[in-house]
Amino acid sequence: MTAIATNTATPTPTTTYTPTNTATKTSIPTNTPTVSSTPTATATATLTPSSTPTRIPLPTATSVDCDRAIFVDDITVPDGSLFGPGETFIKTWRLRNDGDCAWTTDYHVVFVDGERMGAPLSFALPRIVAPGQTIDIGIRMRTPIESGSYRGNFKLQNDAGILFGTGKSKNDPFWLEIKVQQSITTFDFVDSYCAAEWLSGSGTLPCPGRDGSVRGFVRRINNPGLEDGTIYTSPGLLTSPQGVENGYIMGIYPLYRVRKGDHFQSIVSCEADAQDCFVVFRLDYRNGSDAIQTFWAFVEQYEEMYYQADIDLSSFAGQDVNFILSVLAVGSADGDRAIWGAPQIVHKFDTPTTTPNPLFPLFKDR
Repeated sequence: MTAIATNTATPTPTTTYTPTNTATKTSIPTNTPTVSSTPTATATATLTPSSTPTRIPLPTATSVDCDRAIFVDDITVPDGSLFGPGETFIKTWRLRNDGDCAWTTDYHVVFVDGERMGAPLSFALPRIVAPGQTIDIGIRMRTPIESGSYRGNFKLQNDAGILFGTGKSKNDPFWLEIKVQQSITTFDFVDSYCAAEWLSGSGTLPCPGRDGSVRGFVRRINNPGLEDGTIYTSPGLLTSPQGVENGYIMGIYPLYRVRKGDHFQSIVSCEADAQDCFVVFRLDYRNGSDAIQTFWAFVEQYEEMYYQADIDLSSFAGQDVNFILSVLAVGSADGDRAIWGAPQIVHKFDTPTTTPNPLFPLFKDR
């Protein structure tokens, strides 16, 4: 309410003399001044601005749509991204101010629940985000050291300490959702088996081959039976060397860039009921135009047992290598049916042993 100050003049007292027939003068009392209820000149006047101020609007209790955010995009680390334990990364969201009020530097990003992954509990926006503008919010984070699926939820907080989020309800969080594994498969020999060049002493072989071919053959088996009677639930390769004395079969795979921490893994076994099976499994390799060399070998004879190979490839780190799956008959190749169970290269992550440095938020203007 605007108060207007009013000056009220005080009435001047007037004495009236009434003439009488006597010499006595009668004095009429002085009029008592009436005090106006209108504020006096000492009241503080509130001025009404003559033009609309250019200041940025702040949240008010009467502005229903003052604080409203829209999630625009995951700039980095989309949902379901795969990491190793203890990895440091930067997660960045793009948000748009869809409300009526500007987000000032008194607004904060706040962790609300889930897995924090090293993020600050709260941090201030670095600049004003006017209605309709976007901001990229990035946070340096670190994955847990245990395998599993993790999600962390975040919201915004206005300068009155009130949390708000996204969506129609203005209450939905924006989040980070990742998976952590101790190792990940970086190359699958079964999925890529027909990308390999398969050879035997009789020359190049078709892929897939014909079961029982005396030239040797390779075929994918979805649930191979192992010699101990186990049904292996991961796909494998059934390989049979050329049907001659000391025959062989080999598959030369495309180039693969090896990293430190890469391992070759596979179950090696004779096929179930292949009682005459007696072979040598080999992991061979070739660097460029060099001659083929053997990196690992395992002799397998049918004895109702299988072997699980886990071979560290770190000595090849930084090199482009052709890996080669080879099976050689020991003597006669009759009855040699050799199973590679889920042959693959996996990358094993090192678990950190030190406490990470403090992590800080990052922002990018839009």
